[in-house]
Amino acid sequence: MPPSTTTPTSRSRRTPAVARALASWAFCLSVACLCSEAAAQSAPEPEAELAPRLAIAPDARAFAALGQLDELDEALARELHESLERGARRFFLPTDDFELVASDVLSTSITSEPLYEGTLALARQWAEMGEEAFKRLQADDAIAHLERALQNYRAIDHDRIAPEEIAHTLLFLALSYLEEGTNVVRPLELMQEMILLDPTRRILPGYYPDFIVQYYRSARDTLFRELSSEGPSIEEAARSAELLSADYLLYTFALPTPGDETIAERTSQSAASPQQGFTVIAFLYDARAESFLPPETLSLLGLEPALLQNAANRLASRLAACVLLPDDEPLVNPDDLMASRGQGRLGLELGMAYASFLSVAPPLQSPFGNVGVGLGVSYALTREFQLVAGLQLLNSLRDYNGLLRDNFTTLRSWLGGRLAWELGPLELGIAASFELASLSDVRVFTDKSCIPAPDLLCPGDLGTRTYEMSAPLLGAHLNPRLSLRLTRSLWLTLNTSLGYYLSPVEEDLLNLPFSSDLGIRYRF
Repeated sequence: MPPSTTTPTSRSRRTPAVARALASWAFCLSVACLCSEAAAQSAPEPEAELAPRLAIAPDARAFAALGQLDELDEALARELHESLERGARRFFLPTDDFELVASDVLSTSITSEPLYEGTLALARQWAEMGEEAFKRLQADDAIAHLERALQNYRAIDHDRIAPEEIAHTLLFLALSYLEEGTNVVRPLELMQEMILLDPTRRILPGYYPDFIVQYYRSARDTLFRELSSEGPSIEEAARSAELLSADYLLYTFALPTPGDETIAERTSQSAASPQQGFTVIAFLYDARAESFLPPETLSLLGLEPALLQNAANRLASRLAACVLLPDDEPLVNPDDLMASRGQGRLGLELGMAYASFLSVAPPLQSPFGNVGVGLGVSYALTREFQLVAGLQLLNSLRDYNGLLRDNFTTLRSWLGGRLAWELGPLELGIAASFELASLSDVRVFTDKSCIPAPDLLCPGDLGTRTYEMSAPLLGAHLNPRLSLRLTRSLWLTLNTSLGYYLSPVEEDLLNLPFSSDLGIRYRF
């Protein structure tokens, strides 16, 4: 046999194959480790949490006492307002705890809107026409024109960047209402807003009738009392924070100390006149919580720019500490029932209702009326959207043909949502809701000869059909609404609704409920 050409494999030749496998595994493992380390080094570090944005509200105002108004010119008034703003801004400038919003952001945000210029021109035209009508003693025309001007100014937030111009319009509008004489609440609200926007604008004895001067002083007293106890409007603060894209909004006011102003005025002619005291008060609005932190106050003996600047700076430091070093117990939203000045989330409505079923089936021949009362509740989630619920209790009237043997009762309840928009003193809204209705038994004549004397001609159920309403009716309805603001919290409302029952009465006897009601809504 020829010798084999195959080289025999010994044990020493098989061992290196295992070693090569182990080496390959170790090499792959080391490469994987290197790659993971490189990936970890190249991975971006987590972004640091951004500092909250804080803005100084443009509504910083220093209000002089009545006896000092004659000495307060426009330049000094502007210096006092700016001192409050400078003092607060100076505290937040060197810190990294807050991102301070630039002072020109609000003006840029408002004037950059596409409809700003056109709406402003239209508002100024209405204002000019209103002032001319007032000078011609045409109070009704003046009110109509000036209300339209005010509506257009507010639609573009012009009052936030040109308060003196709006205050001028508010003065003429308040005087027009006082001359017209039928609405005594509206001019008081207008004068409060005028004083807040332009504290230098005043109504002095001798230039105006005494009752107008008294309105002006009542408006001052009411405004100062509300600012010191309740602060700015939550709705206005929310709008300013939205325009500024701010998380926090700081308001500062300098107000005459209650009581000192009256004493100083009475003794203003005396050589030993007491010194007028002032209170500087600061409010911090938290946009996330939609509420104000508890205010901070500081008393001053005079109204001087340096004092106001230092006071605003100190109050800003106190409120900033409340944000940076919160208490152990977190702050909660204030109760809507307390000091909301009609800007709370909760609303309650009560009214008289009239309803009819537009769709009737034989033996009924025509729709008939129902009268009763309605109760509604609303809860605002945003400025434009509300959750709504309501009850309506109705009692039927006799139909035209006399086929209803007895009156019956309808209880309607609903739950849904409403979109609403405020246009000056008016509010337009429309709601869509699911409805659940319950009716008592409906008894209908099937024999018309029973109608003249049913108890005599058709005793019991003779000639009568009874529709038993054992199950509730499920449906939906649309509810347009028009509201007129009477006061800050009280509204006159007119509601209409049209619905459809998905589970109608037996043989579709009644459907398409239509109702209207007139009532009063109170917004807490």
